[in-house]
Amino acid sequence: EQLNTLQKLLIEETTYGKVVGKRLSLLEAFQKSPTREVLLEQLVAADDAQSREILITVGRQLLDYAFFQSLTQRVDAAATAAEKDKLIALRKEVQDVRDKIDSASRAFMQEKAQLIQTIASSKDPLQTARENADLMDDAFLQVLQMNMQSASQRGEENAIKALEAINDIAMQVMAERQPPEVQIVNALIAADYPEETKKILEEVKEMADDRLITVMIQYADQLSQQDRSDLAAKLTKVIVQARGILPKYDPNNDPNAEGPRDGGSAGPGGPGGPPPPPNTPPPGRPTGGLVGADGLIRGSAAPQDGPKPKIEIARR
Repeated sequence: EQLNTLQKLLIEETTYGKVVGKRLSLLEAFQKSPTREVLLEQLVAADDAQSREILITVGRQLLDYAFFQSLTQRVDAAATAAEKDKLIALRKEVQDVRDKIDSASRAFMQEKAQLIQTIASSKDPLQTARENADLMDDAFLQVLQMNMQSASQRGEENAIKALEAINDIAMQVMAERQPPEVQIVNALIAADYPEETKKILEEVKEMADDRLITVMIQYADQLSQQDRSDLAAKLTKVIVQARGILPKYDPNNDPNAEGPRDGGSAGPGGPGGPPPPPNTPPPGRPTGGLVGADGLIRGSAAPQDGPKPKIEIARR
């Protein structure tokens, strides 16, 4: 609450804060009604180039012939020469920023396509993939799927098999980089209920506790929001199963927990309590969402070396 009050004060009272506040208002207006007309109105209303660039980036898919036709009509209908010059300059700016975005996007996708070729031609594809793990994300999988579809349309069976092998390698490398709790939930999603899921929960209960259930609930909610009600229902049943298997979290048995200090509270996140456990990774780029189209959870944490650490589950 203190930080929210401070942020509001800075936006209202500082010179740069007022710029940020107006920028947020422009974005909110477009996000509430993401149409060509609203995008054009907000671009005309934007006072600085950075705000316009953000709007152009967010509304890139709307910058088509119809959008520029509307902008040209506004130029022709301008009441004064100054207004007409401003709109002409805006049209050129929109075109330039759009071209810059498209160029960067092509370069980004080309980087993913080149990585596919590098892995395919490597003597040790798995090792090559691991060395380039930072470049393997949802965009990489998207380019890979596009290549597989293209090969399928051409009837190139050998290419399809090679690309499927790269896809398997990519999924393995991405799984290796996921936090332990994400790996567990993915394993539970893929396992048969109830026998295999019970076996997994029994195996991990020595290093996991009921905080894992909070993470499972979060992902079940996301699966529901993505219309994956089948997987969400399955994970919900596993959550009920986990409540009877996983031990309750005990700060006294947590080597990372600290005792009360200076009369502070010993509760989670309190002044004298244990440090907050690591967060679940943020949504991946560029498609977003913790749960991918395949129902598996995406993670972006670095791979763990050495002995497997005690699992810390993010509180939600």
